[in-house]
Amino acid sequence: MTTKYEKLTKEIIDTLDKYKGCFSKSEEYLIKIKKELSQLKPQLIESFNEGRTLKIGIVGEVKAGKSSFLNALLFSGKNFLPRSSTPMTAALTKIGYSEKSYAKIVFYSTGEWQSITELAKKYNEKFDNLYDEYLREMKKRSQKLAHRDISIKSKKEMRLTIERDMPSDYIACKELIDLYNNANSNDSEDLFFFLGSEKIVEINNLEFDLPNYIGAKGKYTPIVKHVELMMNIDTLKDLEIIDTPGLNDPILSRSETTKEFLGECDVVFLLSSTSQFLTDKDISLMCETLPEEGIKEVIIVGSKLDSGLLDYNKSNSFKKAYIETIQNYTEQAKSNLYRILSNPIVDKSFINSMIKKLPPIYVSSMLYGAAINKKNNEAYSEEQGFYIDRLKSSFIDFHDNIDMLVRYSGILDIQKKKLIPLRTEKDSIIKSKNNEIFQTKMTKIISLLRDIHEQCLINKDILENNDKAKLEEKKDAIERSLNTSNREVKEIIKSISLDIKSTIQRLNIEIEAAINNHIDFPVVVEENITRHSERHGFLYLKERKWNTVENTYKVNSLKVVENIRNYHIECQNLVENNLEHAINTRQLEKELRETIINSNSVIDHSFDEREILIPLRNLIKAIKIQDINIAINPYLKRIYDGFTKNIETNDEIHRLRIVQDQALNDIFNEYKRETKQALNNIELKLNRESESFINRLIKDLKENISLIEKQIDNKATNLERYSLLQDKIQSYIIDMDKLEIEDV
Repeated sequence: MTTKYEKLTKEIIDTLDKYKGCFSKSEEYLIKIKKELSQLKPQLIESFNEGRTLKIGIVGEVKAGKSSFLNALLFSGKNFLPRSSTPMTAALTKIGYSEKSYAKIVFYSTGEWQSITELAKKYNEKFDNLYDEYLREMKKRSQKLAHRDISIKSKKEMRLTIERDMPSDYIACKELIDLYNNANSNDSEDLFFFLGSEKIVEINNLEFDLPNYIGAKGKYTPIVKHVELMMNIDTLKDLEIIDTPGLNDPILSRSETTKEFLGECDVVFLLSSTSQFLTDKDISLMCETLPEEGIKEVIIVGSKLDSGLLDYNKSNSFKKAYIETIQNYTEQAKSNLYRILSNPIVDKSFINSMIKKLPPIYVSSMLYGAAINKKNNEAYSEEQGFYIDRLKSSFIDFHDNIDMLVRYSGILDIQKKKLIPLRTEKDSIIKSKNNEIFQTKMTKIISLLRDIHEQCLINKDILENNDKAKLEEKKDAIERSLNTSNREVKEIIKSISLDIKSTIQRLNIEIEAAINNHIDFPVVVEENITRHSERHGFLYLKERKWNTVENTYKVNSLKVVENIRNYHIECQNLVENNLEHAINTRQLEKELRETIINSNSVIDHSFDEREILIPLRNLIKAIKIQDINIAINPYLKRIYDGFTKNIETNDEIHRLRIVQDQALNDIFNEYKRETKQALNNIELKLNRESESFINRLIKDLKENISLIEKQIDNKATNLERYSLLQDKIQSYIIDMDKLEIEDV
């Protein structure tokens, strides 16, 4: 039986296909609307399946400890899922329940691989074009600065810079093809023959049975779409865990896979390492990407708490340090969420709901694994032994008994306070998720229909008020007037560089000055009194007594770690606060709009400013400064590796200060390099935009007028077609707005 939704969907697609000559970029709009309409029903059918499992996504950046967390949560701390210093999860892994343990390897289909190949080809073409633009720009600079040597970078040196202007799917597909070619060159077996197939692998030991399919250097890794891992573990009953690749994975295709599968999840555990807690990428994922996918149930997990305790402790009492550390991270989470509330594009109700769910749950998979080893009378691993020894030397009340290790690992809190309630609330969570999917899709579809309706209004007005001669004049007028405004538009766009340069110069001054806030550390002075006496005089009957005092100066090296980390945090805040306001996008849009409109109004009195709004806004969206975030761990490692005793004395204090000051200075210099690179990149982008924007605008507007010119001979008929299409779209918008989830 055809549903109300299916009938309406078919009618919308048929109508837009029939009337696609009435609006520009009709094929693009058709593809977008078909995609949104076709995805909704399958998603809801899958989600509504009676008795289906609750799908839980595990997301976070590389080295957030996702594999260790799942090993602790699902596999009693045993390292079933591969762990490595390099990313191991090459494809998304679904983990579910089965009485017999096995893995299903799903390879890309030949059609999917063909699409990947085509996008990789587009990457090569776009890369070459952008590199040629760079060469032309450098040639211009060379001509202007004839007395100076201009250094020309190779394609390899320019790769990262160029890729900032590339669509992410181009980059992901290029990486997969390169991996595929490398794998094929090293083996006579052609991987092409595996495309479109599935393979069942019996599981005896995950660490040895799966790396060939999901390992960073696995032979089949490039062509693996995803892995379904079925295990006989009671914890997995009624649940499906989706273990995603890292969001900052150096192989971008894995990050793209993460985003693609997020829409399947009902609940997400967002893991963020306490060593770099809730980074901008974490916040962006939580506040923007997840709500767009209909995910409202997000559980923040502060991972690797053992490292956080050692970094942030201000007491030699473990229990006190634990409380203070938890409070510190919770305040940090709250501050970051309140800060994102000022962003106009985020869902404020979602952010407020996340604030109400604080505090996060904090875990140490390492402590839990150590507890399991101790319970089984097994020796600690090298990593466990290292951290246990450091905790013992830092805190007088830390004991590695099983109860303490389990309690402070936080893993049982996840099982009792999260997994059990999630099972209980499964039906309501799924219902809420379905409503979110439905509302999100409806909003996107209605927005696309409104865009088409707006274009119809504009095109109908142009057709009604012009003939062929006037349209030809209009095309000429558009080209003349826009070219007239070209110089002013270029100046407006290029002037942004000066504002950004000024902002970055001020930012670097503030970052350098901030060093002074983080150079002091407390020195404890211990007096060692030695009592002396000697006898003298006749028959040594007299006694002289005196004391000597020797001072020992002591410093806890973890205070220096805290200084370095706090400086990094202050730098990040300075970067975010300064760069966020470096480009006044509203003012920029206003200036460009007024300049273009004024120039057109002088030459073409029939000019409608609505015609330029869409390409203008696309330009504004393209102008943004790259994220700047440096890794802090290498600087902390200087302290950890150079000062292993934690408490340093006398001459070592001087060395400690030298290492700290050098680290702070190096952090400043790295930020300075990154901001300089960001400035160079935005200047190149602005130069390209200033040169091409008016030409692109002329092309789009002239193409639209050419479309209308074809309708002049049958003006009355085509005006009626516009009116009919407008009425139909208006009706579709009303009908879509009235649809309920039960109608699908």
